[in-house]
This record gives sequence, C-alpha cells and structure tokens, in this order.
Amino acid sequence: MVFLLGYEVFRAVSILAVAYSDLSVGLMLAVFSYLWVMVTPIQDIINFQYVLATAKSACKRIEAIYAMEQEPLVHEKYNPFVGKASVAIKIQNLSFAYQKDKAILRNVSLTIEAGKKVAIVGASGSGKTTLSHLLVGFYPLDSGEILYDDIVHTDLNLSTIRENIHLILQHPKLFNDTMLFNLTLGKDYSEAKVQEALHIAQLDEVIQGLDLGFDTMLGKDGIKLSGGQRQRVAIARMILSDPKVVIFDESTSALDVHTEVRLFDALADFLADKTVITIAHRLSTIQSASFIYVLDAGKVVDSGSPSELLSKDASYFASMI
Repeated sequence: MVFLLGYEVFRAVSILAVAYSDLSVGLMLAVFSYLWVMVTPIQDIINFQYVLATAKSACKRIEAIYAMEQEPLVHEKYNPFVGKASVAIKIQNLSFAYQKDKAILRNVSLTIEAGKKVAIVGASGSGKTTLSHLLVGFYPLDSGEILYDDIVHTDLNLSTIRENIHLILQHPKLFNDTMLFNLTLGKDYSEAKVQEALHIAQLDEVIQGLDLGFDTMLGKDGIKLSGGQRQRVAIARMILSDPKVVIFDESTSALDVHTEVRLFDALADFLADKTVITIAHRLSTIQSASFIYVLDAGKVVDSGSPSELLSKDASYFASMI
C-alpha cells in the first residue's frame, strides 16, 4: 500500500511538473513506464516475506517431529510369538500415570494363560482402556513388567508386539478411502480371505448396500458408516491380520444384542486357539469368558470365574447389562 501510494504521489507531482515546468510529456511517460516495470519485482520482494514466514513455521513443525522421542529398538534374542497359536500374558506390579501424582493404574498384577478367554470389567475411569493401551505398547510403564510367554516387554521391539496383539477400540479409526483399503490397510489378501473376514464380521449385507461395493469411499472417519458398522470393519481387520492375542475394548458397544450374539458365534472358531481379552460393561459380552478381573480405581479388587463373582455380588454384574 505504501509503495502504490508513493507511486500515485509521484505521478501527481510529474503531471504538475509538466504543467508548470519544463518537464516534457514524453519524459513523464517514459518515467511512468519504468515505474511499471519496477512494480512486479518489488511486489515479489514484498510477497517473499509472507513465503518466508510460512516456511519458518513449517520448519518449526518439522523440527518438532524430529525432536520427538523415538521408540526404542532392541536386539531380540527370542520372539515368543513365533510358531505359536497364542501366548500367555503376565502383568507384574504395573503402575502408570498420564500425569505425575495422578495414578491411573496402581500395582496391577494379573495372569492370562495362553488360549484363555479373560474379561476385564469395572466402572468407567477404573483404568481398563489404559491397561489395554499398555499391553500393545502405546505408553511406557512407570513401573512393573509385562511378560509375553515369560519374555519381558523391554526385550521385544514394539513392532513385534503390535504385529501379534490386535487391539480393537470402541471408536476405531477409519480413513477417507475405499472400503477395501479400510479393511486391508493396503496389504494384499486373497479375495477368499477378505470374503471370509466379511462373513465372520457380519458385514456381507453392509457391502451389498454400498453403491460401489468395495470401491465405495467412506469419507472422513468413515462417516458413511454407522457406529456398529465401523466396529465390525475393525473386527474384520483383526480377522485378516490373524494375531496371536486379541483385545476387545468395548468393541461391540454400538451393536444391538442380536447382532452381537451372531458376531461372537461366528468368531468362536476363529478365536478358539487365541488368547482373548475382553473389556466390556455388558454382561452379554463377557458371559463366554472363563475368568474375570475386576478393576476399581486402578487396582485389581477381585477376580474369579463368572459363577464365583456372580455368587459374590450378582447386583454389580446385573448393573452392567
């Protein structure tokens, strides 16, 4: 604005100079032509400061990413997941807090045998979801250990743990891409295996109802699907990845009871030889568990078979239905 204002002032002075002095009209027009030639490079110089400011901000974000702490890489002497259908998980004296002096889990110890179906129940905020995140290595432990077939978690790469333990969240992440990509995440699977995963996850009718089938774009966060359909897509992903350990974290909360029963009936054979951890509030979701741990305020306050716990406090479990 200052440059253009100065240009207009100079032009006005030039016109006055032609009118009241010996400045010729030709010389005045020549000066105007030179000024117009100067305008473009000067505007480029002015715009450069905006480009420079944007570049500086981008560089700061890139530097922040590079400054982030990297996940540790360890030399694995033994991989407990190789050659096994499932593994045992043992948690010893585990404590964790997102913020200091605000512990979420306090001295938690529990054992899950290989191939067993275990449920973890408790009120909202008791630390169930946090525990599931720790099992797949989302956060470092404050204290304690997690052992996979007697191999401490610190002796394994996090990529190894995540390849073999599949966590299905209550609100799974979907991408603004095709249904096929959201199922396979870009990996190559045979058509027969994809169809089998769809059948087990009760997604056959969902695919048939989409305009373009597998090629249908789901939108941001899978907005074209309902909550229950998104959860079933996440379960189909798990079936395709074929992990050794499966963790259901309220992963069927958006399903009606009848669909949930059909889903778990279809999953029974697939999960038969796998270690399964189910986190839920509904009794219908955990009724097939062989053992239950009860969390309260970040501590294991009770454990036992479903019949044992129901005999102790039937009203508590009835409230989860």
